[in-house]
Amino acid sequence: MSQTNECECGKSLVKVPVRGMRIAVDQEALSDICGSAGEGIDFSPEEQWTGKLWLDGKKIYQKTIDCGALPNNDTKTVPLNIPGLDKILDYRGIAISPAMAIILPYPQQPPNAIDCFINTQNMLVNIVTHSNASAVFTVSYLTILYTCIDR
Repeated sequence: MSQTNECECGKSLVKVPVRGMRIAVDQEALSDICGSAGEGIDFSPEEQWTGKLWLDGKKIYQKTIDCGALPNNDTKTVPLNIPGLDKILDYRGIAISPAMAIILPYPQQPPNAIDCFINTQNMLVNIVTHSNASAVFTVSYLTILYTCIDR
């Protein structure tokens, strides 16, 4: 369960529990990740039906993948583990440090850019950094919306 507070800068913050810790995330950033400050989204590593259908009538599923620490000027691959994957519809993530949280992908000029892409051939999430992001962002998650061939 999240709680909303206000920081000294006037922005609304949402406290989100992450594996026993509580971190404060900018309400606007959280809304970018999951809509209206998490409304209707249950972040889970398990596949969940969102209650919505894609254009072809297939159910839209979602799951959140723990991507761990970001890489050090390198590419990190994380398995998708989605059997029967048909289409990736959307993905958004967050990288967390003790001082801040940023949205993934993070579209900046190198060396600050953090790129994310999903290779559906080998079923891997690829996270690419152009600097030592592992020294700053020790936790990251990616929430993926998708359809499946067999369900």
